[in-house]
Amino acid sequence: MSTIRQFGKESLVYGIGYVAIRAVSFLLLPLFTNILTKEEFGIYALIFTFIAFSQVLYSYGLDSALMKYYVKSGEDKQTVCTTIFASITVTAILFSGFLWIFASPISEVLLNSPHPIFFRIAALILFFDTFSFRSIIIIRSNNQPFRYLFITMTNVIITFCVNLILVAKYKMGVTGALYGTLSASAVTFLLVMPTLVKNINFSKYSTEKLKMLLRFGLPIFPAIIFQIMMDMSDRYILLWMSDVATVGVYSAGYKIGSLMLFLITGFQLGWDPFFLKNEHNKDAPKMFAKIALYFSSFLMLVWVFSVLFIDKLIQIKLFGINLIGEEFWSSSQIIPIVMLGYIFLGFYHLLMPGIFYSNKTKLLPVFRGLGAFSNVGLNIFLIPKFGAMGAAIATALSFGLMIIPLYFKANKLFHIPFFWKSIIGYFIVAMLIYISNILFHFSILQSIFVFLWFAIIGIILIRKVQ
Repeated sequence: MSTIRQFGKESLVYGIGYVAIRAVSFLLLPLFTNILTKEEFGIYALIFTFIAFSQVLYSYGLDSALMKYYVKSGEDKQTVCTTIFASITVTAILFSGFLWIFASPISEVLLNSPHPIFFRIAALILFFDTFSFRSIIIIRSNNQPFRYLFITMTNVIITFCVNLILVAKYKMGVTGALYGTLSASAVTFLLVMPTLVKNINFSKYSTEKLKMLLRFGLPIFPAIIFQIMMDMSDRYILLWMSDVATVGVYSAGYKIGSLMLFLITGFQLGWDPFFLKNEHNKDAPKMFAKIALYFSSFLMLVWVFSVLFIDKLIQIKLFGINLIGEEFWSSSQIIPIVMLGYIFLGFYHLLMPGIFYSNKTKLLPVFRGLGAFSNVGLNIFLIPKFGAMGAAIATALSFGLMIIPLYFKANKLFHIPFFWKSIIGYFIVAMLIYISNILFHFSILQSIFVFLWFAIIGIILIRKVQ
């Protein structure tokens, strides 16, 4: 249990840092949705969707290779780091240069409007983040959660403050929001420079090592591309099938729903190095099963909270402004659906030990591809019928479809004795609460009672396995 407790403490710190750095966009929602129009917020969402997708292209699978081989390389850490950073430096210059030069036609294609400045700022953000994100992997691998927390919190504060000045005070709109992100990216790059300097020695660059790293990382690369397709293709399909205002409303709800993704990724930051370090621990399967029960129960508790209270929370006024601009209130119905999809994604990460232990990362594109292409197909089918709600349903269903074949394959490679009766039973109760709330519209008092009752059930389930 002490190992699990230590894992829990580190995951909590990593989770706080990750949630903070991603939640800054959530914290800025009151600002954006009360100042920007639906059309402007739609453009903002599309630009940051593009940035998120491009960040994957800039790493081309070397993130996973760095995480695995840095931990296992012993005294050879500098060779791994130098080789990876030399490679991504070259490609980052090429990618950002291309984006800078062709910003105008890219804007016309992706936004249906000429905004080249947006993509030139994005090119600089992507360049800085290329080095910062990989350096943070090293910090995590060295078990430095509090340094990670300091860097991420600095990023959050700068992003928030610069946005407040440029968007709220100087009314610079989407341009101001991008400059806010660029400022934070540049400062984060400076903060991780000591890590870069310590871990890079150009005399240790190895072409053979790069080939080995690419053999491991490149099979993962398509899987991550498919993941981004699942997360974000709906925004562009909505744009092509409706208009940018619909994208704006949908994105506001999706942003709140992505709180679940923050929690899952915060967990993953601690989970990945944890299960890699416990590959030869004979108690690992039972330990992993307990972690899965604790984590899934927590996610479902958060989900039920959103089901019961989110439509009331987004209408709260703080300092005279709505938490979410009134134009965007209709997005509340999609939030629980988006969060449900991310619960399925949480199980995807819980199944990774078998894939990584057996070096079967080449299988990941198959499962991710199933999710990605089903997502695109479901979006095309459901958006004309249900609009933004159809996009949310498509995302949730595609995540669910992805993990079914993954579970059967991963379980053969490394069996984890999941407490399925408890997990599925708790999930069924959560779904009944969701359906009941739609039918009967619980009052505040009824919602509080139902939530407390659901929490007590979760505590009882967890106590049974201790």
